[in-house]
Amino acid sequence: MLATLMRSSAAILATAAGLLLSGPASAVSVTTSVVTISGTYKTVLYKPDSNPNAHVGIFVMHPSSSYSGFAGCSQLASRGFTMLCADSTFTNRQFDYRGYEDHAAAITAGITFLRGQPGITKVLIFGHSMGAPMMSFYAWAQENGIGACQDSRRLLPCDSTNLVDANNVSKLQPVDGVLLFDAHLGDALATYTYVDPAIKDPDQPGLRDPALDMFSAKNGYPGDTAAGSPTFKSAQYDDRFKERFFQAQADRNEDVLRSAQRIYEEMQRGSRRVYQDDMPFEVPGSNGAARLWQADLSLVKCTKRPHIFLSHDGSTNLSPGPICSVRIPSASFAGDNSFASDIHSSVKVWLGAHALRTNGRYEQTVDDIKGIDYTSTNTSSVLHASGISKPVLIVANGGHYFLRPDELILDALKSADKTLAIEEGAVHGGGPCSACAQALGLPPTFYGDTQKRTYDFMAAWLQARY
Repeated sequence: MLATLMRSSAAILATAAGLLLSGPASAVSVTTSVVTISGTYKTVLYKPDSNPNAHVGIFVMHPSSSYSGFAGCSQLASRGFTMLCADSTFTNRQFDYRGYEDHAAAITAGITFLRGQPGITKVLIFGHSMGAPMMSFYAWAQENGIGACQDSRRLLPCDSTNLVDANNVSKLQPVDGVLLFDAHLGDALATYTYVDPAIKDPDQPGLRDPALDMFSAKNGYPGDTAAGSPTFKSAQYDDRFKERFFQAQADRNEDVLRSAQRIYEEMQRGSRRVYQDDMPFEVPGSNGAARLWQADLSLVKCTKRPHIFLSHDGSTNLSPGPICSVRIPSASFAGDNSFASDIHSSVKVWLGAHALRTNGRYEQTVDDIKGIDYTSTNTSSVLHASGISKPVLIVANGGHYFLRPDELILDALKSADKTLAIEEGAVHGGGPCSACAQALGLPPTFYGDTQKRTYDFMAAWLQARY
């Protein structure tokens, strides 16, 4: 396995090195214009003038955040690629979509628009953050058909409205490749790891179980909730607390899942006790900051193997061993103990976008997240990856916490042409983490221009294939 990885990475690095010597085309002129794309709120076309890369069109969107002005759009356009960047109709409405199928019509419209532009010969889709599982869902569903997302293993089958027509013919358009940037493992996994087990009674979320409170000094957090805990501090939890916390988190998630399923079953039976189309569903403490790895930096810290490393010194090499995040703590009691940490949605939204099952003992380790059944939810990047055969590039940011998650996606990919590169010291959005550098006793400017390195590498990867 390692020998194969090193041969494959060596070939990629040789190609990238040759292209990066010349760098992106200098002084590329880019024209931006707002265009009308069905199913989106706002869409901007970034069109480079007379560049050899312009025949490659890339569609960018996020399920719930504005991406018409995303940095990657101007960065890749300045390197000659034609970029179409959209705001979803669910922008600022994260808990309104039932699953990524609700975004399929907009993605289809974006791909169709790009293919209709003069000179475009290749079209790819680009997903950053939660946009990554949304885009990987599209590529997966397009290649494998509606049966994939209506499989009986899923907690809720996908809605077919935006996926097939009245004759059951797919509406989805094929793509030539997929770009994933600091990718989430999906909405459901994100929610699962946020659910706070210290909340024992959802009707009284302020009464926290002290034995399960990750923000208590007695459990390893540097502060105490009772005294107004400091935020963004690094915790050190012992094995007994971690085991207790993960089991309780799994138990609470299971309780919430069963509650949603009971209501859904009543809806399916036509019970007069519930609405037939959907029901409101609220889960306190499910969108705050009760994610153990965000406080304890020893958890979900490293990859398991070497990968391409985009170094602060400008070199691009295969790392000598596993790569570890240099992130700083990001857990906050203030964010967790707040009405803002509640998810206010519906039964169908919860089951379709925010619920999953476990398949064994759930836990987080230094280089893994164990016990998750990635086949139980249609939002799973790992599930999607298993059915994507097109070329895929994943870039993960070394100042954030998606190194091992993105390695999980890489390992699951069906594609024979798959690459994972890790940008040293970059935060989730792609810029340099000055606080990470300072925490290590380094100058705040140590990591340099992380965005340039990242998008130079993406451009090289694209040029080598398209």
